[in-house]
Amino acid sequence: MFLLRAPTPAEVRAFLAEQRAAAPTVPAGLTDLAAPPPGFARARTRSPLGHGEEAEARAHAALRGWAAFRVGWVQLRGDAPELAVGATVALHVRLLGGPRLGLHLLIANRVTRLIEEPGRFGFCYGTLPGHVLQGEERFLIETDARGQVTLDLLTVSRPAGVLGSLASPLARPVIRAFQRFGARHYGRALARASAAG
Repeated sequence: MFLLRAPTPAEVRAFLAEQRAAAPTVPAGLTDLAAPPPGFARARTRSPLGHGEEAEARAHAALRGWAAFRVGWVQLRGDAPELAVGATVALHVRLLGGPRLGLHLLIANRVTRLIEEPGRFGFCYGTLPGHVLQGEERFLIETDARGQVTLDLLTVSRPAGVLGSLASPLARPVIRAFQRFGARHYGRALARASAAG
């Protein structure tokens, strides 16, 4: 949902209620595929978060607490849900202008999978109706044998809607740039939250 100002708390509550009843726009599992389906693009970014068990524990806690979504231009709106399959999150994205007036976007995603394995912790979420993209994003914290902790952010998406499809050749480079920019900021936010412990 595009707005010319930041969404009000009442608008966020109504939006979340509507989105909780909606089905995801794509099937879960896009980030598991070896190659994206036709029409979809894949973007992947890795960001170092620290080293050792303490850094790993802090990174896990930061991801569980949605720290990646507190980067200034992207804010989790409404109550932060527990990180669990089925959790629906609303994100306020400030595209242009200031915190109040400008071009703002309110979008929603649903957690479709948790990843909890030795050396790997994260989640996948899929887009819900009204999102500017259709796709799935995976936030994965990996710890290698040397103890290096890394955020691996993988997105598989395509523009949503008729306008998005028509503008796809023009929109794709913009979407890729936005994904890379977002991934860097998510990684920095997690690194800051991890370091703060």
